[in-house]
Amino acid sequence: MSNSSVDHHHPSVVSAHSYQTEFPSEATSSSTLTGSADVESQYLTFSGFAQGILAPWQDPTGNEDWSPVAVTSSSIVDQQISPFADSVPLSSSPDTVHPRIFAISPVIERGVALFITHLYPTYPLLDQQALQSLLSETRDLDRSESTLLWSICALALVSIDHWPTLDTDKRAVACKKYIRRCHDARLAADYVEEATFYDVLASLFISVAYFELKCRKASWFYLREAITLSHAADLLDTNYNSDPAEKLRHQRTFALLYITERGACTLNNFPVSIILPPGLPTDALPDEDPSIIFGLSKLYHLFSLLDSNFVRLWNDTGLSSATAQKENELSTLQGHLREPLDMRHVSDIQRANVLVTQQWLRLIFWQSALKLSMVTSTASDSAFTYEYPIEIATSLCEVVKSLPPVAIQAHGLGIFEKQFEIAYSLLDALTLCGYSKKARHYETLRYLLLSLSASPSSRQKR
Repeated sequence: MSNSSVDHHHPSVVSAHSYQTEFPSEATSSSTLTGSADVESQYLTFSGFAQGILAPWQDPTGNEDWSPVAVTSSSIVDQQISPFADSVPLSSSPDTVHPRIFAISPVIERGVALFITHLYPTYPLLDQQALQSLLSETRDLDRSESTLLWSICALALVSIDHWPTLDTDKRAVACKKYIRRCHDARLAADYVEEATFYDVLASLFISVAYFELKCRKASWFYLREAITLSHAADLLDTNYNSDPAEKLRHQRTFALLYITERGACTLNNFPVSIILPPGLPTDALPDEDPSIIFGLSKLYHLFSLLDSNFVRLWNDTGLSSATAQKENELSTLQGHLREPLDMRHVSDIQRANVLVTQQWLRLIFWQSALKLSMVTSTASDSAFTYEYPIEIATSLCEVVKSLPPVAIQAHGLGIFEKQFEIAYSLLDALTLCGYSKKARHYETLRYLLLSLSASPSSRQKR
């Protein structure tokens, strides 16, 4: 699998599913109907009428079915943000009449290609050949297949910068449109009772996309939905007698749901529903790079340190008391996190995620000790001193220097927040140190801030 960045247009294939323009353009419609440019200036086409007359009008009865927003918003905005000169709009109408009819557009093809290249190492949950085959299907895709592709496209739009002519704002608009398509398709069916593996993945990808859009509550909501749907779809059924590779994907998915929920709990103090770490097999999928599962196992091991005891401590808003047992537990955890990880033969994208997370967890456990009043100026273990964030930031600086920027950027907002939190804690620690130590570590702080600002999307993710 190649980890090289994709900076060119994905080949566009004309498909029988391609969207057709819902309304003719004003110029075309007027000339066709009247045959005169003079009359064209006096009369409105239907789309022009909808935009100019219906849009500002509000139905006094409050009937939402009469709302003009659905008529006017999609076609106009989509034509402005399409990255393909000859492409069809990103969204004609949101499939409210025939929600099961799916259209393969160049944008979706590119989104899938970018997902496979940049995001699959982080989410190794899909059969790539099966995913590609969905793009070449001549039949109408069903609801779960459609929502999966839309959610992948939404995630790729908001997470990956390789979209020519689309800036961050336009990609956010397009991302929200594809999420709305998922919502519309699900409203037309009882997707909870009919939950499939693809439905679980779609909710997970929507959750991550909302996180990138800085909608934390919505992100958490759809993460919890993905966890609920995983039970409804029997992902953890021990009597699963189907394809062993499919069972392996199910187990990986639940492990990633656990990792993602623990991250949300730590970053935003959200409650958790997966109490115990689920099992994660170390087998590789057929035709998969063995390093993929190796890197995922390393990440899973790190998050498994955030056990139920830690969650209770972290979310406790009251005063907690320090005990010898808690101090020993935190000291043991810090000892594990200080040990270097064997990351040979692991892709740069996975290595970035694991190593930055390792340093971030060192800070999280130090903050836990600080909360318990275990941190002092004279502690024999540096993990319980006020200067420990300096040690963590120094290690993070070495990690960042060893990685190509694209490997870090592939993880989006989450990895930037981890780095920022460490850099901010370093700044706090330096204010408590003498001038000599501050001068010695100033370059570390400067490098971390420069590496954060170097990302093309970091300014929008501040």
